Amino acid sequence: MILERVLSSGYKMKILERREYKEFYQYVDRDRSNSENWVPFVSKTKSEADAENYIIKFLELFKNGEGYFWGLWDGNTIIGLVLIKDIDKNLSTAEIGYMIDRKYEGKKIVKETCDVMIDFIFNELKLDKIRICCDEKNMKSRKFPEKYGFKHEGTIRKDIKINGRIGNTMYWGLLREEYRE
Repeated sequence: MILERVLSSGYKMKILERREYKEFYQYVDRDRSNSENWVPFVSKTKSEADAENYIIKFLELFKNGEGYFWGLWDGNTIIGLVLIKDIDKNLSTAEIGYMIDRKYEGKKIVKETCDVMIDFIFNELKLDKIRICCDEKNMKSRKFPEKYGFKHEGTIRKDIKINGRIGNTMYWGLLREEYRE
């Protein structure tokens, strides 16, 4: 289980704790214009109380082995979030997600944390498939699965509502045997 890891770049990946709700809210609010059109919870996080409630929700998933929610830290400042959610042991699948402050884009932080999560899913959780889902108009988010071997499995029309806009969701998958290749 990964509670905390220092990345090769010196940034830290750490399970968010309830007491960090203010830092979490500051990140969401600071990066809102960069992410509110792509990440559903961002437009719904309007206060520190909302941020605390999201952390509580994710800690419950973590406690039950159903998800993981890490903050990406530069010192005492959250600069991004990565997560594993929708763990389905029956289907042997999980979904990963990521977002990063625009000032930190292009530094391979998301790549390194996704590598950590992929390795964790296949080698520790022993699941067989990883999904990435994103709005089809989110060109930045689409780059990761396209670049790192995920297969585009389809696009579901009018599948997600984010910030009042209904969009199409692209589904990408990586199978355990493809990861080993």
